[in-house]
Amino acid sequence: MNTIRTRLPAWVGAVALVSVAAGARAAEFPKSGEAEYVRYQVARIVGTVTTPLGKGIVFEDTSITRNVKGEGPFDGLVDRCLGQFTVVGEDWTRGFGTCAKHDKDGDTMLVTWEGDNWKIVSGTGKYKGITGTGTTITDPAKDLLEDRPDGWIGTLRHTVKWKID
Repeated sequence: MNTIRTRLPAWVGAVALVSVAAGARAAEFPKSGEAEYVRYQVARIVGTVTTPLGKGIVFEDTSITRNVKGEGPFDGLVDRCLGQFTVVGEDWTRGFGTCAKHDKDGDTMLVTWEGDNWKIVSGTGKYKGITGTGTTITDPAKDLLEDRPDGWIGTLRHTVKWKID
């Protein structure tokens, strides 16, 4: 049976390998710009509340990011996120959460999200003074959550615009 538990070791190994390879490249972070990147995500449901009307799902996830160009901004970050979905029927679109994006130097960006839109709200180190907005291009409800009661593994493509004051 091909379940999340049988695939998890392979994904975790891939996350570690890509993270180490990405960390080998150091680059100056631009003061402003736009990028597109992919998050390779491993998520686990940590709690649910079920009613006749719907359910609430709280999850945590860890992911790495890869700039679609293979290098540059938002490449090689390690994300740690907490989030919640309110599910009514098959509608998973009511979601929100917070992510910390860490780079190999230990600098961090704090990101909040709601639905397919998210905001960079603060940062440390080279990201101090950063703000920005982004959009999730894919549909995580249909791509990643269907028929996986204990979590999911998948990819999410994002666009981002930022500036550092």
